[in-house]
Amino acid sequence: MENNRPHNTVNWKLWTGLLLSALFLYLAFRQVDIWKTGAIIASSDYTILLPAALITIIQYFIRALRWEIFLCHIQKTCFKNRLLSIFTGFAANCVLPARLGEIVRANALGQIERISKSAVFGTLVIERLFDGLIMLIIIVIGLMNTTFPPEFNHIIKRIRWSALVFFFGIVLLMMFISLIRRRPDIFQRVTDKILFMFSEAVRKKINLILDNFFLGLSPVKGYSPLVNAFLWSSILWGLSLCQIQLVGIATGIRLPFVTSFIIMGFLSVGVMVPSAPGFIGAYHLAGQYAYMVLGISAEAGLSAATLLHALFFIPTVIIGVFAFTRLQTVCGRIKISNKVNNNGSS
Repeated sequence: MENNRPHNTVNWKLWTGLLLSALFLYLAFRQVDIWKTGAIIASSDYTILLPAALITIIQYFIRALRWEIFLCHIQKTCFKNRLLSIFTGFAANCVLPARLGEIVRANALGQIERISKSAVFGTLVIERLFDGLIMLIIIVIGLMNTTFPPEFNHIIKRIRWSALVFFFGIVLLMMFISLIRRRPDIFQRVTDKILFMFSEAVRKKINLILDNFFLGLSPVKGYSPLVNAFLWSSILWGLSLCQIQLVGIATGIRLPFVTSFIIMGFLSVGVMVPSAPGFIGAYHLAGQYAYMVLGISAEAGLSAATLLHALFFIPTVIIGVFAFTRLQTVCGRIKISNKVNNNGSS
């Protein structure tokens, strides 16, 4: 009999994220005057918010340009296909739990470019590694150049420790990737021992997936590609800092530009915390506390965090739906073409 029961693991993750988001939203709104918060959002300067929203779209173009550097050792890919896959993946992160958008993104590009999806997913790990390094630099610069109220010293101390743990995590990941690339035979022996219970056919299939994944983990080789990757990463996150500053100006918050580094650090923690799709709740609470640490009222901080989230969420979902539709059309044509070719060859 066919098992029609739902996948309990997926439901568990989804409901846990929804409950956590509800908790975060409660914590964010319990200490604010809702009417005052709404008034701040309504009175914001939308002529400034418009270019801030445009930054979100520009960042996706930059991600598509940077992704070519991580993919070039696998296969030359089309810029339009990379861009559509990025829009689709990030939009999926806004509506699907557990950051499944990363898998959607790798699957989309792999299908349309006819390359290994696991290899594409490996390049996303390298991409996140570059993002993590730039984010660590941003946090350190912010901590070194910002003065905080004494009552928030305990929070700043935790941020410093978190940055240190984050740094060692990146170092360990880099060492692991380097070990795999230098001595793949060691990892092969380990996986063979772990997979001994499976049949030979299953082991071959799993090993093929792992080989493709580790192909995508290949570090950027050569001085010029490495510099370009860091350059694009710096521009990408520099635009995020400018976006934070623009939202602050639009809502009447006057803070030095360097404080955007601290706010970005808090927001990065917010998107890493388990929550509902789209980082709802966790993002808002993290942003609110970032502004409060800098001496801004809870209402103004929550207003700015809400606008920052909207500037990411709304354009991403709208364009992501179009990108997904476009990808489905192209992939449909590819399937039809393959079917015709197969029939012709037979």
